[in-house]
Amino acid sequence: MYKYTNDMNSIEKIIKFVNPMRGNQVRLGADLPSLANWVFHGIKANQKDIALVIGVFLISLISFAGGYLAAKDQLKDPIQIESPKSQVPNSK
Repeated sequence: MYKYTNDMNSIEKIIKFVNPMRGNQVRLGADLPSLANWVFHGIKANQKDIALVIGVFLISLISFAGGYLAAKDQLKDPIQIESPKSQVPNSK
C-alpha cells in the first residue's frame, strides 16, 4: 500500500492515509486550505446522514419543549398534610 519512512510520526501517517494524493508533501499546520477542502468534501459526501442527525435532534428538541410547556400549564394542587388520622404506637 504505502511505504512510510521511519522518521514519520503517527499524525503524518494518518494525514498521508486520509489524503494520499499529496504524496510526500505532508507538512503539519501548513495546509489549512487543504484541510478546509477535506472537511468540505467530507460534509458533502455525508450530507444525507448529517441532515438526518440534525433533523432527529431538532424534532426531539421541539418535542421536549412542547412537553415542558404543556406540563407547565397544568395546575396541580399542592400536597397538604392537615392532621394524621391514625398514629402508630411505639414498639418499645
